[in-house]
Amino acid sequence: MNCRRFTANVSDLIAGRLDPVLAAEMSRHAAECARCAAELSAERRLRSAFEAVDGPVAEIDLRVALAARISAAATSRVRPARAWLRPVFALAGGAGLAAVLALLSIPRSAPPSSPVEVDETRVVRLVADMQPAPEGALDPWPENAGVAPLSLASSFAEEGR
Repeated sequence: MNCRRFTANVSDLIAGRLDPVLAAEMSRHAAECARCAAELSAERRLRSAFEAVDGPVAEIDLRVALAARISAAATSRVRPARAWLRPVFALAGGAGLAAVLALLSIPRSAPPSSPVEVDETRVVRLVADMQPAPEGALDPWPENAGVAPLSLASSFAEEGR
């Protein structure tokens, strides 16, 4: 037995709701632990103070009155206040289902079957031709001498790459 478990069950010990084995274990613990013994004593004083107070006298038997109200409610047909909402929710659910089905029926474009082939040499040349060359620099591609940079770009676009 530890103090945390004792504290959790002390009220049930005073009320006599514990099984005898646990009650004996808690009594042994209270005999050994001063803190739990003080808590047990305080709980007993509190319980006796509550029992000493006279409670209010009920004018009617609440159990009988409650049972009468429950049986009356069970026999009467009470229509829900918002019965008109049922068809609204049914229509909204149907519209939502139709929207989901419509979205699922839209054909999807298939991904390309093979990757697009890119001529890396032409891409490098295109980018290099777009950069301004410093004055007096030699053309790195002499075979393109006299070809305007835009003609390379347009030929690249015409091939569909």
